[in-house]
Amino acid sequence: MRSRQGGTKPRLAGEPVEVLEAASRGGGGWLRKAGEAQEYVKTEGHMSQTKVFLDVPLEVSPEVPPRVPEEVKKRLKGWFYTAWGCTLCHYFCGIGGVLAAAIAAAASDNPSLVKVAGISGAVCVSVLGFVQPARHARKYVRAWRVLDEKVNLFKYAQLPLQELIEGMSAAEQMLDQSERDTPTPGPSTLSLPPPQ
Repeated sequence: MRSRQGGTKPRLAGEPVEVLEAASRGGGGWLRKAGEAQEYVKTEGHMSQTKVFLDVPLEVSPEVPPRVPEEVKKRLKGWFYTAWGCTLCHYFCGIGGVLAAAIAAAASDNPSLVKVAGISGAVCVSVLGFVQPARHARKYVRAWRVLDEKVNLFKYAQLPLQELIEGMSAAEQMLDQSERDTPTPGPSTLSLPPPQ
């Protein structure tokens, strides 16, 4: 079958197979039709005295993965973006605090720049110390990994929907447990020696 531009049209699944001829430098060769099968075509090829048997599937049905529920997708996407946001906040505040401290130390002749850099550095270090974005990022990454694994097993390994929902609940419990295990800052227990 030739197309208008002179190329060969692709064959569709289920079309009858025609006799094909192929030329080679080593004395010529040919392929002939072995039969019209619905699912497989056995082709016998003779190229330079070698027989080649090919099994070519005519109809390949693509495996369509099952549809992941929207609620699960929302959680997966939300946890992913939260983890990345916390990671970016951690690096932004960490690098910003170091740069602000370096600028404040280097610009001792400009008091207004020292003041702005000192305040910026204090804010960055305070966010790192009190908010602890790296801890939150790890927490959400762990939950995201658990749920992402269950979603992939659901889509590609025929995991039942019930187990996907149980995986989402387990990830939620991990998040809840990490919130409960977080120590809350209390009054300082620093004790000073008695005055002499």
